[in-house]
Amino acid sequence: MGEKLSIDDAQSELAELRAGRGGGGQSMYHPYLEEARDLNKGEVYTDTVEGYNRVSGLRNYLADKEPGNFEVKSAKEEGQDDVSQGEADYRVFIYRAEDVEE
Repeated sequence: MGEKLSIDDAQSELAELRAGRGGGGQSMYHPYLEEARDLNKGEVYTDTVEGYNRVSGLRNYLADKEPGNFEVKSAKEEGQDDVSQGEADYRVFIYRAEDVEE
């Protein structure tokens, strides 16, 4: 049978377990978070990622770590129109939420 944990204990245990995979316990999306945190008013961070799953993963990571602070928009790179969603390269743009026009 399972057990109940506090959110803090669960996050701590999860981080320890993931660290054992050889990734050093840091998400592949963490550098994007650092770049987003360094954005000044009116600035946007952009990069290219491979596959729409990475775009979704980035959105989810930023929403989990900094809820409501950033917005991620994306589009397929030029010449990728005929490439499947999972294989295409996407240009991602990370905005500070307060800078995004509704």
